[in-house]
Amino acid sequence: MPYVQIPRDLNKVKEKFLFGLPKRQVLYFGLGAGIGLIPFFLLIEHNVSAAVTGLMLCIMPFGFVGMYSKNGLTCDKIIVLWIKANLIRPKIRPYKTENIYVAMEEQAYLEREVKRIGYKKGVKDKLIEAIEGTGKSKKRKRK
Repeated sequence: MPYVQIPRDLNKVKEKFLFGLPKRQVLYFGLGAGIGLIPFFLLIEHNVSAAVTGLMLCIMPFGFVGMYSKNGLTCDKIIVLWIKANLIRPKIRPYKTENIYVAMEEQAYLEREVKRIGYKKGVKDKLIEAIEGTGKSKKRKRK
């Protein structure tokens, strides 16, 4: 009876595209080979070993990016996250909260401070009350 291993974590299963490689790896190897052919054909006239070395040096970074994966993140995603964290976003992120209770405490403290100092009406306040009609009249109405 044939034995087939089934992985327990199905998230790690990748669909094979070509030569047992996923589409992503085939894409990066193809990019590396396409870019590596330029120095290969430029150097093959001088020395074959130098041409092959140039080809390998151009393919290796793309192969690394295509094959590397850590904690479920691929190398290109890690590079994008690093660029966002270190170059785009600010370095210092101060902790700021909007706590309504702290604001209410500050308001209560300020009101107590105003009462302690004592509020004296100035000429400007008396004029405003007279215009609005909110001032206390000296005459009392009898019932």
